[in-house]
Amino acid sequence: MTPDDRLSPHAAGLPPGGLPSAPVSLRSGGAGLPWDPPLRASQLPLRPSFGERLRVELLLAIMTARAALADQRLPLAVRLGRARPRLQQARLLLKVCRDGLGPAHAPRAARLKLASKALKLLADGAGLALVGLVGDAEPLSPEDDRQLAGLDALLRRCEVDAVTLAPGLIDAVGAAEAFARARRQSHRRAARAFAARSPEICRKWLKALRRQAVLAGLLVAEWPEPGAAPAARAPHPVDPPPAHLLQAHAEDLARYLKVDALYRRLCAQRANGAVPLASPEAVRIERKALWRRLRQREARLARMAAPLP
Repeated sequence: MTPDDRLSPHAAGLPPGGLPSAPVSLRSGGAGLPWDPPLRASQLPLRPSFGERLRVELLLAIMTARAALADQRLPLAVRLGRARPRLQQARLLLKVCRDGLGPAHAPRAARLKLASKALKLLADGAGLALVGLVGDAEPLSPEDDRQLAGLDALLRRCEVDAVTLAPGLIDAVGAAEAFARARRQSHRRAARAFAARSPEICRKWLKALRRQAVLAGLLVAEWPEPGAAPAARAPHPVDPPPAHLLQAHAEDLARYLKVDALYRRLCAQRANGAVPLASPEAVRIERKALWRRLRQREARLARMAAPLP
């Protein structure tokens, strides 16, 4: 061993780099040194409360929506399509803590609702002087940029609302009750969608379940063991049905509507004495098979959306 080796930190039993310039401990987030005193139970890092975790999710949703809207490399329609679901997620997270926040909830919810409605108008191709420019590859005019800058300022104010949210006012039990109400509302909408055979409402229901999945994860983390939450206030998380199942249902529904219209038209031609272009019996068989397939899939989706106890 050379003299230089005897003076090396490794030979002296010190960490690489020698003595630290400041004491490092687990309490300060460092890796800890062998001579650190053991931590007491009161000094251990506390588990974030439900309100703190919900505030982080709320802030993350708003920041993601703002970043997606500001990405000028993408067309406007793509930016709006990425920002809108995140704002809807933020509105749901803020909705479940309405009872605990009290008067502080109304202005925050109003600003989020205003931003969400503005994005919806933009996506529909109207409002904020962007008529006809949704999905256009041409650069936006200075007036359009000014309107988008105003929307960005509103989202920045929503970020401030999320940062200044008092997590101590957010109760996990109250959030679980609000979440259960949102779940029941989604199931009622799903039942109406199946009754009306509307693929658009089915897609909206799937999006609502995806938004609720984040909140369900927070509630399950709050009560990880079954029965830990009050029986009447359990979160009851649910997995959304596969996207390909709803897509196949929408395609079969569109096909059934076309075949049904063709069958009625052929029957009307035969009733008027004209020779139909196709056999109504063959069309009727296909129509009946599609109807049976739709009913079976609707029953399967209805079982996935069973009412909450």
